[in-house]
Amino acid sequence: MVTPVMRVLVLEDDELMLELYRCQFEMWALPVACTWMSSATDALRDIDSLRPQLLITDLSMPGMDGWQMLQELEARPQLADMKIVVVSGVQPEAIAARGGLSPRIDFLRKPVDFGWLRRHVTALAQSCSG
Repeated sequence: MVTPVMRVLVLEDDELMLELYRCQFEMWALPVACTWMSSATDALRDIDSLRPQLLITDLSMPGMDGWQMLQELEARPQLADMKIVVVSGVQPEAIAARGGLSPRIDFLRKPVDFGWLRRHVTALAQSCSG
C-alpha cells in the first residue's frame, strides 16, 4: 500500500468518465488520496475541509458549472496554493470568450491524455513529498 502524500479531488459529472479516472489512478498506484465527486456544488461545500492539493475538474456540468466554481475558488485565499487542472471539450475560443482561465490553471483537452495527467500528478506528488 502506497502512503498518500497528496490529496486530489476529481470532479466530473459523467459517471463513466469518473470511473475511468478511478481506474487510471488505481493502475498508477501513486502516493495520492483521491476524492471523487460529480457535483460542483458538493465540491464547493466540502473543499475547505478536504483541502486538496490538486483539483481536476470539468468545465461543463449541470447546475453550477465549472466556470462558476472556479470563480468561487479564486475568492478563497486558503486555497491559493491548490493546483488546478481543467479537463474539457470546450473549444479554446469559447474559453477565451468567457474571459479565459487563470494563469495558475493547467488546461487539458478531452479526450483526456492520461499519459500527460499521470506525469503531472506524479510530479506534483513528488514535490509534496520532498
